[in-house]
Amino acid sequence: MGKKSNSFFSWVITIVGIIGTIFGGMNWEFVKELLNIIWSAVIAFFTFKIPVWTVLSGIVLIILILYFINLFSAPYIPEFVKNYNTASIKGFKWTWRWVYDGNGWDIDNLKPHCPMCATTLKTDVVPKGLSLSCPREDFKKLLPFDFKEDVRIIIKDEVDRRG
Repeated sequence: MGKKSNSFFSWVITIVGIIGTIFGGMNWEFVKELLNIIWSAVIAFFTFKIPVWTVLSGIVLIILILYFINLFSAPYIPEFVKNYNTASIKGFKWTWRWVYDGNGWDIDNLKPHCPMCATTLKTDVVPKGLSLSCPREDFKKLLPFDFKEDVRIIIKDEVDRRG
């Protein structure tokens, strides 16, 4: 135990000696003068008088620059988003809108329409599948649960085929 203690203290004494030599040999007047210059620069920066009109003009200029950057960097909207939002698929007219979700364009608000009068069909999930009924005509149809997903896949496939 005595050897470990002596070894530790010899390291501490060596490190303290090195630090003392480094700092003892420094010119403290130079360090004080350097700190004084830095402090004076900080004080001058924070007490600099700026007219209010200059600050307001700078804010307006920054807003205008950001506006024009945003104006000219509008996202590219593909042709299918503008034109392809309705189709006749599996005996029904379907309408939808396209939304950009960060990863790409996706179908939103997909709605079937009555084949007799083109009114939007009421859709309900029932134990046997997806029930479609027209509020205007006497039209009812029971479809499989995944019918809407099939329509979604067909729409995206058509977009891919159009290229």
